[in-house]
Amino acid sequence: MSRRPHGRRVAALALATVAELGCVTGLRPPGESASDTTDSTGGSASATDGTGDASGSVGGSGSGATTSDTSATATGGDPPLPPLGACELPPAEPAAIVITTTDFSTGAVSVLELGPTPRLTTDVALGTPDAIPYPAPDGRVVVVHRFGWDYLDVLDPRDGWRSLANVRIEGPAPGVAANPHAIAFDRGGRAWVTLYGAAEVQALALPAAQPRARVDLRPFADGDGLPEVSLAVVCGERLYVGVQRLDRRTIPWGEAGPDVLVAIDPRRGEVLDLDPSTAAPDGVVLQGRSARQLRADPRDPSGTRLFALTDGVELVDLAAATAAWVVRPEQLAARGYGGPQQHLLPQAFDIDAAGATLWLTIYRPDFSGIDVLRIPLAAPEAASRVVPELELDGVERTIELVGDVLVVGSRASQRPGVWLIDTGAQPPAPLTAAPLSTGLPPYAFVGIAAAPRSPP
Repeated sequence: MSRRPHGRRVAALALATVAELGCVTGLRPPGESASDTTDSTGGSASATDGTGDASGSVGGSGSGATTSDTSATATGGDPPLPPLGACELPPAEPAAIVITTTDFSTGAVSVLELGPTPRLTTDVALGTPDAIPYPAPDGRVVVVHRFGWDYLDVLDPRDGWRSLANVRIEGPAPGVAANPHAIAFDRGGRAWVTLYGAAEVQALALPAAQPRARVDLRPFADGDGLPEVSLAVVCGERLYVGVQRLDRRTIPWGEAGPDVLVAIDPRRGEVLDLDPSTAAPDGVVLQGRSARQLRADPRDPSGTRLFALTDGVELVDLAAATAAWVVRPEQLAARGYGGPQQHLLPQAFDIDAAGATLWLTIYRPDFSGIDVLRIPLAAPEAASRVVPELELDGVERTIELVGDVLVVGSRASQRPGVWLIDTGAQPPAPLTAAPLSTGLPPYAFVGIAAAPRSPP
């Protein structure tokens, strides 16, 4: 599929049920027709408060360099796409790891400070049973409290992890649960929050709770009316959000269409069309299902190529608006990780600084626990299980590679906590006889760039 060197903004769009995708997917699912592009609800795919750029007290300007890509030139009077630049993701070599913990009744936040002598401090802040931490560009940490909680907690690691604000996230209408899933900060300092329980993305000037902008994504929804908006990343002057398009009218939820990375102009609060030569507006169509994590490709100096974890691992080229497998689901199935719920098995991953070896936590097909796989990207069929002597379990993203040390969180009832694994050893081996205790079992990780100041 050819890429066009121009683009346009759109006010409404819809995705049709798509045919089976080939080896490489691009801007739009094949088989869509112009008749599929009308939003019968009359909903717009863009909505702002009319204020344009707005900055808040949490966030600040991003530091990533801006680059131009071949799709940034408009024709026919269409305004140009905002410049694509390096994606702003958590640091590849963090100084510390923020860990949310839970026993599914209560929750907390712990911190692992890395270095020659790692130190883990438990319970530096309160949490909930479904909490995911994210770094803000100004050094603060925002914890997204998801299903059933619907709020953000802004923490300051430089001030003993003091909570600066609790920000309630409301759905678009009374009785609509927001279920916030991810947060990303644009260059104006606004926080963009994806809502899994509603068909929109909200922009906040934290710590204020009133949305400064809302982007309506109903046209990306499937038949249940929701697009399941989850991931978020800012790349230069664009915001990309991931829609999973799951049909909630079936048990278990069915797949209504491919995952798509939808591009948004955060200055205008508008969805971007990456290929105006087609009748329907376009996002970046992924190969797999249920995209749950993004990592930068360390081999790419532009910072615009991302690895995406779906039911395999994909390499997403945002400049070309394409996605291609680097680890296929069939290759994981050949190593014993397959079955009817294969798309739910991959849990989290990290990649070495050379971009050569991927480390993946993955559920066993019976969901009795997780295994750690070392996958050479040049030969993914040679994936091997490491540290098989450890009994591991997990729920969310709990893996981080720091130098030669692989940090893995485990909820295994016998020994919950954080394992440090020496990947330079042959074979890789734990550095300690027992995991470092996180207090409550670990739930989710995120790396931060600066070592925090622990509370007294």
